[in-house]
Amino acid sequence: MTIAELKELNGLTSNNIGIGKTLVISKEVPVIEETANVNTAIASNASVDSFKKGAVSKKVSEDYYVKKGDSLYSISKKYPGVTISDIKKWNGIKDGDIKPGMKLKING
Repeated sequence: MTIAELKELNGLTSNNIGIGKTLVISKEVPVIEETANVNTAIASNASVDSFKKGAVSKKVSEDYYVKKGDSLYSISKKYPGVTISDIKKWNGIKDGDIKPGMKLKING
């Protein structure tokens, strides 16, 4: 593919692009073969929300003991899907002040 083709495909007028810009590099669309025995389910927002709530409620909480050098950020990164706000809410923390030896409840 040439630069001219890339520019045309992406509606660019110069050779400069910005950081984070997404470029289309192909007009081809992959063909998906369908079989006769395909089952389709359509989920509404209500059913997705109820599924998420059910999944969240089944998570097991665990205790985390704060170590020297820990921060709410570093602790949250150890648990996928857990945010600093979650940890604060679960443990009644108003500010970010945690101390080594402190026991934190993690619900994720």
